[in-house]
Amino acid sequence: MNRCIAVYVTLLLSIFWLSVGFSQEDKEKIIQQAQQGILLKLTPEQIRAKLQQLGITEEEAIKRARERNVNLEQFLQQTTGGEIKTTQAPQISLPPTPGVPVLPMRLDTMAFPKEEIAVPTAFKDRAIAKDLKPFGYDIFQVGVTMFEPNVNVPIPPGYVLGPGDEILLNVWGDTQLSYQLAVSRDGYILIPNVGQVAVNGLTLDGLKRKLIDRMSMVYSSLRRGEPRATTFLDVSMGKLRTIQVFILGEVRRPGSYTLAGMATAFTALYYSGGPTAEGSLRDIRVMRETQTAGTIDFYDFALKGDKSKDVRLQDGDIVFVRFAGRRVALAGNVHKPAIYELKESERLADLIQLAGNLRHDADFKRVHVERIVPFEQRSQYERTILDIDVSFGSVGELQRSLFEMSDGDVVQVFGIRGELENRVTISGNVRKPGVYEYRAGMKVADLMMKADSLLEDTFGERGNILRTLPDLKKELIAFNVKGAIDGDPSANLGLQRLDEVTVFKETYFKPPHTVTISGAVRKPATFPRTERLTLTDLLVLAGGVTEQAELTQVKVSRMDTLSETKYSVVYDEVLPTDYWHASSRDPFYLEDFDHVEVLTNPRYTFQQFIQLKGEVRYPGLYAVRYEGESLVDIVKRAGGFKETAYLEGARFYRTVNNAQVQVPINLKRAFADLSSLDNPKVYGGDILDVPINKNVVVVTGEVYFPSGVLYKKGASLSYYLRQAGGPTQNAEASAAVVTLPNGSKWEPGWFIFPDPEILPGSYVSVPTKKEEKTETLQIIRDWALILMNTAAITIAIVQITK
Repeated sequence: MNRCIAVYVTLLLSIFWLSVGFSQEDKEKIIQQAQQGILLKLTPEQIRAKLQQLGITEEEAIKRARERNVNLEQFLQQTTGGEIKTTQAPQISLPPTPGVPVLPMRLDTMAFPKEEIAVPTAFKDRAIAKDLKPFGYDIFQVGVTMFEPNVNVPIPPGYVLGPGDEILLNVWGDTQLSYQLAVSRDGYILIPNVGQVAVNGLTLDGLKRKLIDRMSMVYSSLRRGEPRATTFLDVSMGKLRTIQVFILGEVRRPGSYTLAGMATAFTALYYSGGPTAEGSLRDIRVMRETQTAGTIDFYDFALKGDKSKDVRLQDGDIVFVRFAGRRVALAGNVHKPAIYELKESERLADLIQLAGNLRHDADFKRVHVERIVPFEQRSQYERTILDIDVSFGSVGELQRSLFEMSDGDVVQVFGIRGELENRVTISGNVRKPGVYEYRAGMKVADLMMKADSLLEDTFGERGNILRTLPDLKKELIAFNVKGAIDGDPSANLGLQRLDEVTVFKETYFKPPHTVTISGAVRKPATFPRTERLTLTDLLVLAGGVTEQAELTQVKVSRMDTLSETKYSVVYDEVLPTDYWHASSRDPFYLEDFDHVEVLTNPRYTFQQFIQLKGEVRYPGLYAVRYEGESLVDIVKRAGGFKETAYLEGARFYRTVNNAQVQVPINLKRAFADLSSLDNPKVYGGDILDVPINKNVVVVTGEVYFPSGVLYKKGASLSYYLRQAGGPTQNAEASAAVVTLPNGSKWEPGWFIFPDPEILPGSYVSVPTKKEEKTETLQIIRDWALILMNTAAITIAIVQITK
């Protein structure tokens, strides 16, 4: 594998130097040096990061690597680390490089994708079991670290040395030595000055004793480990060898695997994908030579976390997975419903324990078993499925049951019905409504006291008891709430389990009636009608009347319940200015749903103001003296205009629907003819703004130089457009709009009549040319696509018929 990394690093370096512009001679020299052993141990993740730094895509790098006979795509799907090889896994094929050791692949390079765990055939068409999964098989789809051997733990005393192991030999004291010794294929290690030592089949303790004996012949200070020795020896393990094992039987990927020396049967099972859906988890055997080295029950690990029976593998071992034994599906109220494999000695109680025991809501009295009629009994029945009910007197009896299970049984544990035993409920107008414990002899008053008594607005004449009868029908029983609280036996009824007591608010039977007030009051609204509520009381509740109120015209409309054609009766009430004392004189009592309207005094109006701005002699706010006062009257009160006033550019604004809009007027015409439309009646909020003449016409929109153009008397529209650079290619010059300074639109002359003057302060706007929608291009594109598809179909037909 180091050879692999060397080639990949060579590739990356070559790609890099080719990218930065080195000469061809330098590039080849760098590649040769990398191939000769300048190794950078990069992981695929580091290679991807380096490619990203160089700005090279992974596809481009794979293509360049293929040109050098390097399978970079496969290497990028691996990560460096531990070791695993399988005869069925694709291998990286590279030319050998002398002096470069093989780097083993990481354990998780062979991690298999998750697959849906198949339901065993015997349970696929069983309604109760069709959604259950075989227990334990999904564990083999978790991360590799669950089964990866831990190489950082001390080597177990029973570990047997073999070819490929690395031994670390340290000698200290009078003589100091340190060697890393590899066990050869023949089972020997070579120690300088000592010679060959056979170690195959020895444990570490046995090796230490043997080395002390052999090396004491060369180094006398070792003295065979005696107490008076002055030189000491220690042996430990370096890199472990790899072993070849065979994984056979009902596994997803049977074959020959090369694993780390510390690998166990669990490790081997994981890398073979685990047992198939038909494979056993409870009878996994490790065969060593002609003997069984161990039998593994995977349920011990999956259910108890017990890994003590996991067998450490040796070279040549066979891990064999047999067909699954008896299988029983367990559904219903257990902690882990699933399909379980049972040993010969296991019964119903054992099945319940495998599933994590009963849930708290399980019904232990009956367990239902759906059984396929055994072969030897089928002559006794017309059909093939039997239903068996197994009854129990206690949960302990179920948990100790010796009821024998058959292969293919479907067992269902039912849940309890969830019936309520001792519940009563109270709702409505109590302080703490809810569910309460029922006790024998409990009465209605007892339950109301448990609910922290009644609220103050409780209706005392009626309450309800909704009772559940033995046949689950409902019965409604009425009682007197006040009598129950007072202890009246006829009202304080006895309760039964599941009774539901309801008490009501006063308003449930006596809904509150209202009166409404509107008009010239501070808080117009609808108010509850209290007892003996007077008109004066309602005015006070509404915050009193406003300054505009007309107390001599207070109208009270009342429902007419006597006539079918008459809706209401209206009363006109006159109240004094100190209306708050009126109740003591001659009170007017209100009735349900009365509507009071306090009219507004038509003579009570607030001042209205108009604002004059700009070139008037005395600008400011002016009060409108009377309805119908004209704009010219206001201007005259302001002293008229200054000599600098530009009347043609005067702007008049008015507020309409809370928005300020400009109203075009001609002040010269207004002063010349006081009855003209240019002399409007003024209203509060109006604004007149009279500017000075700045002799500029503003040109905007689709012209090359939008700007202000100095006014030229008698100049035409085209003159102002030319002064602004002229219309652009996108301009619709014929649709140009001219707005005169007073806000009115300028209209060109017609026929023999000349164009009117474009006044200073006007705005010229040139719009953008509108593009006419056309579907020609889309139609052409669609036809081209149809022709291309027709040509492609024609070519395909010709190729097929050759």
